[in-house]
Amino acid sequence: FDMELNRPLAIKVLSPRFSESGTARKRFAREARAAAAVIHPNVVAIHGVNCETRTPYLVMPFIAGVSLQRFVEKQGPLEEKEIVRIALQVSSALAAAHSQGLVHRDIKPANILVESDVSRVFVTDFGLARAIDDASLTQSGCFVGTPNYMSPEQALGKRIDGRSDLFSLGSVIYFMATGRMPFRAESALSTLNRIANDEPKSLQQVNSDISRTLNDIVIKLLEKDPDNRFHSAIELHDTLEKYLNYLHRPDVSTPPEIEVRGRWKRGSTDLFTLLKKGIPAMTILVLLSLLLLEKDGVETLPTYEVKQETRIQDIKKKIQTTNEQRRVVKSNGDRGRRVIEKVDLADVRQAVSGLELTEEVLSGIAKSLEKSPGEVQKEDLDKVTSLTIGDSEKIVDLKQLEVLTNLEKLELRNSFALQDLSALKYLPKLSSLTIHQGKLLIDIRPLAEIPGLKELNLIKCNNLENIYPLEKMKQLQKLTLYECPVKQINSIYKLTELTYLDLVGCNNIDFLIWMPKLEVLFLKDCETLSDLSTLGDLSNLKSLELNHCPSVSNLKPLGKLTNLETLYLYECANVTSVLPLADNLNLQHLEIHDCDKISDISTVMSLPNIEEVSIKNCANLTTVKINKRKEE
Repeated sequence: FDMELNRPLAIKVLSPRFSESGTARKRFAREARAAAAVIHPNVVAIHGVNCETRTPYLVMPFIAGVSLQRFVEKQGPLEEKEIVRIALQVSSALAAAHSQGLVHRDIKPANILVESDVSRVFVTDFGLARAIDDASLTQSGCFVGTPNYMSPEQALGKRIDGRSDLFSLGSVIYFMATGRMPFRAESALSTLNRIANDEPKSLQQVNSDISRTLNDIVIKLLEKDPDNRFHSAIELHDTLEKYLNYLHRPDVSTPPEIEVRGRWKRGSTDLFTLLKKGIPAMTILVLLSLLLLEKDGVETLPTYEVKQETRIQDIKKKIQTTNEQRRVVKSNGDRGRRVIEKVDLADVRQAVSGLELTEEVLSGIAKSLEKSPGEVQKEDLDKVTSLTIGDSEKIVDLKQLEVLTNLEKLELRNSFALQDLSALKYLPKLSSLTIHQGKLLIDIRPLAEIPGLKELNLIKCNNLENIYPLEKMKQLQKLTLYECPVKQINSIYKLTELTYLDLVGCNNIDFLIWMPKLEVLFLKDCETLSDLSTLGDLSNLKSLELNHCPSVSNLKPLGKLTNLETLYLYECANVTSVLPLADNLNLQHLEIHDCDKISDISTVMSLPNIEEVSIKNCANLTTVKINKRKEE
């Protein structure tokens, strides 16, 4: 805490394991110089640096928030306005860095910090930043950076400039819109190969809610050739700014025109412009017919407003859904004839399976298969192994899911009306189930009839009190009961195979002695919990969180957890010392927030494997409200 200026600070510390490394110290110093050179509201400022001490450190402003990576993992794909707003700020930060002759080289969701109120984002970690004219930019042909988000030229070890950061930002936008990376592979080498040679699925193929404009912005950003991308971060910033203005005021503004390469350039020169230039109409019609015919003889009518394109093989038609929900249909027969008609989504569902699937379920199935709803065929249903239904508020029961006989993982979000789970017992391969916001759910007995269920997450099921059926689910390995007003929580003591447990409001944990395989444990809002002695018997525990456990004062039992790697202490107001952690030689990550009575963390800092330490709002520490992170 800066006593003179009355402001909280964050201190970034180089891990003692690397403080003797000249390369690590140089990179640390380079990060300080690079970040300090960029003065911008979306770049984390550097208040001070000391690389002369045994343990080098940076002093920065304390920013309450999470990384964009964690933000999207928690929230799921973001709304388009939010995506554009965040991308606009990042492009502004990059423009400032590039104007100083710096290339960041490691733009990724983990290096973008989102403030708690989501009003502002910050670009962080300039540890790989270099001057654009630095001859050693590629480290003698070796790549540096995070493989999943690097540009093709960076992956190939070529010289790069600011347009490399723009490619990475395109991948970040893709992640915000879909929840996944554009270039996914099983190994780093395979990822690099995909980045250099493959084209990802377009945003609209993965998320049909994405507009043509944002889709084309990402296409342009992810061009393999830097010359085909936006020429600069400033150009990208201006484009995003214009588009954000349009999203807020579509009545008084227009979206930007994005020039993209491809067989059909949407928004390219129209017919009337060609005629004005003197090109014969017959020539134009011949060219159009060649462009629009596909190999299977199905014609596509290009429409500026097209939002989603689907194919229904059963009825031999191609359907394009416009923003006005009009359907433009081209039959397989008369190629020169246009048919414009209304097509009800029920027709699509009937063509798919002969079953009456709700739009929410059909949409979830389509996303699982990476298809549009109209492309899903009856035989595809056997291929569905994972299903997320993002909008389940109208679903009362799950009978329609019985056709998904190979379903292994099911997530239901916003399940406000869900009451009946009996259909799930007809899903023999179901192994993972997550239910969010099951406000009317009171009976979970059907779950006991699913022999293969190993993971169960019940989140904010406000009326779920009786969890006795869990006693029969002895095969469970992961269990989350988050903000569920359950009674007699100790009735789960028979779940001896559990390796992961997340509980809220549990004031007696004696039953944990029957769960020797536990590796991850979260305990939140345990108001009267004071005795942690049972935890000392959990020899396999690797990660522990104590969140708002005000009656806990003695951490001595934790000293027996020789395999503990991660410990979170949040709002444990009566914990006075971390000295009992002296024997936790495998501890790597420690976070202590709002624990006012802790005054000394030197014991932890000297542990041989400690890598990250975060201290926030701990008034009696010598450095108050400090977030310490150690990294290579």
